[in-house]
Amino acid sequence: MTVGDGLIRTHGGMGLLYWTGGKLGNCVIRVVFKMRDHNDNSGVYIRTPIEPREPWMPVHILKPAMAVVISMLRGVNLGSHNRIKMDALRARYESLKLRDPQTYIQSGNVIFRTEERNLAQLAKRIENGIEQKFGFRPRSFYAPLPK
Repeated sequence: MTVGDGLIRTHGGMGLLYWTGGKLGNCVIRVVFKMRDHNDNSGVYIRTPIEPREPWMPVHILKPAMAVVISMLRGVNLGSHNRIKMDALRARYESLKLRDPQTYIQSGNVIFRTEERNLAQLAKRIENGIEQKFGFRPRSFYAPLPK
């Protein structure tokens, strides 16, 4: 990779670049890319939700077929009942093959990506998984987020 004159150029390989300098505020990103041949498989990805663990992760994680869903688990972490640490909840969602789960404080709300389109089947899978792991079955609500 070469940086100069306000440009970042890649040389060989897949040419994937990752910004690790922190979150960007409101800004404009101008991207110009050139393909050697009109049949080249090329494109531009702006934003991956987490730092890549392997070179092809941006390609796999941003598949347009994946829906973003929020699950709201009722009765989780109220008083001393139905306690779940959010890192354990995220790990459980990952073990259920749900992608990039993110929790909101100690609320039991989880945003994640999934290829599953049937919310009833998805709800059953998550509720069964929570019951198996944590010993209780929370009531829940699921909603796909707009694209």
